[in-house]
Amino acid sequence: MKKRFVYSLSFISLSILSLPLFATTSNTTQVAEAIPHLVQEAQHAKSAKRVLATYLRNHYKKFAIDDALSQKVYDRFLRNLDFNKNFFLASDIANFAQYANNFDDALQQGNLAPAYAIYQTSLERRENRFNYAISLLDKKYDFAKADDKFFYDREKVEWAKDEVEMNEVWRQRVKYDLLNLKLADK
Repeated sequence: MKKRFVYSLSFISLSILSLPLFATTSNTTQVAEAIPHLVQEAQHAKSAKRVLATYLRNHYKKFAIDDALSQKVYDRFLRNLDFNKNFFLASDIANFAQYANNFDDALQQGNLAPAYAIYQTSLERRENRFNYAISLLDKKYDFAKADDKFFYDREKVEWAKDEVEMNEVWRQRVKYDLLNLKLADK
């Protein structure tokens, strides 16, 4: 029963918080290099309220929309966007903390601004990491260096403190990927 609640919670979270994926961009110009800036439209607020109301009325397990649920939704949303802590910085997480207990209130009002703000930062960080990884491809790597380590599973580590620390994580990641490609003769 607890498992079903967790799955239901996941579905609610993804249903409501995936709405930014269907948002329109505020820029009408088609610039390939620019990150689209997503904005909430009236139908997104209506959809969020309807999905929430449907779950409140029809779900077999009645649950309260409160700060505890808000925290779970927040944690799940962050985990879905950056499960391996490869994009967000500790400063981003500190900034997002203001939303942790407010998802419930925001959703009841149809306000998706917290989800949009977090998702927008995710897009920006992803583009930043992509550009950095591409810039690393021209460098020579010493694969015989014994003390260079790559931690594939970063779920249990702390968020990178700053851009310098994140750059090191990505340098190691690119080196790891290049080594795998080299071993596969590609």
